[in-house]
Amino acid sequence: MIKSFFIESILFFCLYSKKHNIIEFFSKNILNFIESILQDSKKILSFKKYKIIESNIIKYIIFLLFLSIISNLNANALKIVGSVPFGSSSLRIEASKNLTKKDISVHKLNETTAFIDISGTWTPKNKKEYNFPNNTQIVIAQNKPGRVRVLITLTAKTEYEHYLKNQYLYIAIKEKTPPKTTQKLSTSKNQAAKTQPQKTDSKPTAKTTPKPATTAPKVAPKPASKKSPSPILVSKAKPPANGRKIVILDPGHGGKDCGTAGVAQMCEKTIVLSVAKLAAAELDKRGYIVYMTRNSDVFIELQRRTEMANEIHADLFISIHANSMPKGTSKQPKGVETYFLSTARSERAVNVAANENQGMATEYSPTMIASFLTSNRIIASNKLGMDVQAGILKQVKTMYNENLDGGVREGPFWVLVGALMPSVLVEIGYNSHPEEAIRLKDSKYQALIAKGIANGIESYVQKNP
Repeated sequence: MIKSFFIESILFFCLYSKKHNIIEFFSKNILNFIESILQDSKKILSFKKYKIIESNIIKYIIFLLFLSIISNLNANALKIVGSVPFGSSSLRIEASKNLTKKDISVHKLNETTAFIDISGTWTPKNKKEYNFPNNTQIVIAQNKPGRVRVLITLTAKTEYEHYLKNQYLYIAIKEKTPPKTTQKLSTSKNQAAKTQPQKTDSKPTAKTTPKPATTAPKVAPKPASKKSPSPILVSKAKPPANGRKIVILDPGHGGKDCGTAGVAQMCEKTIVLSVAKLAAAELDKRGYIVYMTRNSDVFIELQRRTEMANEIHADLFISIHANSMPKGTSKQPKGVETYFLSTARSERAVNVAANENQGMATEYSPTMIASFLTSNRIIASNKLGMDVQAGILKQVKTMYNENLDGGVREGPFWVLVGALMPSVLVEIGYNSHPEEAIRLKDSKYQALIAKGIANGIESYVQKNP
């Protein structure tokens, strides 16, 4: 009976409003109407031409409740809010909340065409097309109400893989793996892939994804519902650059992520933020368009950091960190080290990356890692690293006559994964070293480091206009 009365109420309102244009009238006069009913005032007379009688009041109330329920359902509905290409042939699709396997369905039309349907609404409205190497393509559009379709076009020599992480759907197109000859061989290769997740193609492809750095405990991912942070313009001059280079500086860690807690009792996040601000001011004076991923004590996910760089079409990405050694180790290294993205895994690079990656490496498959790297970008990042390293060392030597050169190295740093431009990670010193930790805390030393970073960037730009 309740169900039939509810349906009757909706039908009544729809038919009645169509005949008397009651929707506009009701929205404008709802408060007066309720007041007239409650007070039994003469205001009820103003509604007579619409023949609204007391027996119908309950039906209007039910209808309003119905509208409220529908509104809440729409507010909680899954929305696909955007997509960002990264690497040579990968795409990250972002939803308004965490995605589960129930939200997607995967289909294969033929050997070269597949699609993934997502239950939700495509908020960008317009169709998005992404063309990748080898005549492959990914297209995103609203297929029908409540369903977003991701169409993947391949070739006979390519295939794709996908995975979900929080509110993101990752898709990577790759060359087909040669068929396994035996079951035993297949098993051994699968085991190798599991035990060495960071090894991929020997060919480098430099793309970079964001990440904070530290030896601090792993940080839980930021809730999907929060709005992604935007890059912060710190230059006095406003874009467009008009030939000037766009540089984005990324102070590592932030917010709940302290980074390394040095012997001088200062968090890495505080030190590197100060250095980044000084470097930004120095670059601004020299005419660069300068952005920062953060200019206050906030936490930003690793992936988001290089996404910011891609969004503003930055020419260079520099992530600034402070190194450390685990407590209890007898070694007390110090000095400056600069890293660029690669799958190389020297013992030292792996140890440093372990401090900075926060377990991120386990989130990406070998195919994803391979798609981040291009030989041209790795070469450019290596050159940038050498110039930045040399610039810092030259400045530091004006105050300290000692060898602080930790070298320019390659390693699997996830804060660099996804960047579409030359990118490096600078470890400006060891926050775990008794003397160097005190230096890193000193504003004069921070200014030396900052000027050295700016000099290194300028040197690279002059040689690579």
